[in-house]
Amino acid sequence: MKKTNDWKNFFDHHAHKYMDEPFVKATKAEVNFLIEHLALAKDRCILNMGCSTGRHAIELAKRGYHITGVDLSSGMLDQARAAAMEENLTTVSFQQADATCFITDIPFERAYCVC
Repeated sequence: MKKTNDWKNFFDHHAHKYMDEPFVKATKAEVNFLIEHLALAKDRCILNMGCSTGRHAIELAKRGYHITGVDLSSGMLDQARAAAMEENLTTVSFQQADATCFITDIPFERAYCVC
C-alpha cells in the first residue's frame, strides 16, 4: 500500500490560493536579500529547493538568472509553470521531486530554500 504524503496533499490543494497569502508581498525584497547574501552571479545555475509557486525563482529569472525550482507538490509546480509561461521566461525550469531524495547531474553554483 502506498503511503500518502500529507504535506504534498495540503500544498496540492492550497496551490491555487498560495499567492494570495500576505507573506508573498515581500518577494522582491527577499530576492534582493538572496542576490546580495548569496552573491548570485547571473551566469551560474541556481537551485531553488522547495520552490512552491516559483515566486523567488520567477523573480530571479526576470532579473536574468538561470534557476531550477524543485518542489514535491504538483499543484504548486503547475502554478509556477503557468506563471513562468505568462512571463515568457526561458531561464527557469521546474521539477517535481522530494527534497530528501533529489538527485541531479547539474552542478549548481548556489542553492537556497525560502518558502
